[in-house]
Parts: sequence; structure tokens; C-alpha cells
Amino acid sequence: MPAIPAGRRYVVLDITMQNNGATGQTVDANRLFTLTDTLHQTHFVIAQSGVANGIDGTYPTGTTRSGHLVFTAPRHQKLGLILAGPEIGTRVSYFTIDPPTVPPDQS
Repeated sequence: MPAIPAGRRYVVLDITMQNNGATGQTVDANRLFTLTDTLHQTHFVIAQSGVANGIDGTYPTGTTRSGHLVFTAPRHQKLGLILAGPEIGTRVSYFTIDPPTVPPDQS
């Protein structure tokens, strides 16, 4: 990964998605997921050159996929993830990100 400005950190989320609906869906992680912080800033998925995130693509009914989403965010901020559910026929969902295994100097 390329260097990022001081005061920022990479945040990598492991995501598993399954289409339990009656129709197929197309997922574009950058349109579907937004990272937020306690300063009310938003952060979008970073595409990795030559590396698929494992989440993007079509999901026929019953399809399950897992992948990694990469973001940059300010250090020392609590983070949340917003899922823009209407993009895939569901509700907006909010998730708190609590990385208990991250060393204090990496937070």
C-alpha cells in the first residue's frame, strides 16, 4: 500500500455478503459502503491497483462472497460503517467498528 499522510491510518474490513433475496443484485462497494468518523467526515473505499476487493460484482440469489474493503481514516477517531442498503434492495444499516486487537500506537 502506498504511504498515506501523517495522522491517517489504513482501515481494512473483512466483509462477507450473501444474497438471500428473490432477485439478483449488483454490488459496487464504493457506492454501497461509507466509513464515518467522530468528526463526521466520510471516507470511501480505496481501489487497490490490480487487486479485486472480492465484494464487487453480480450476486444471483443464494450467492455468498467475502472480501476486503480498504479505507483511510484519521487516527484516534472512533469509526462506523454505513451500508447504503437501498442500492441492493434492503435498508440502510449502521455498524460500529471496534478493533480491539489494534495496538495503541496503530489506532
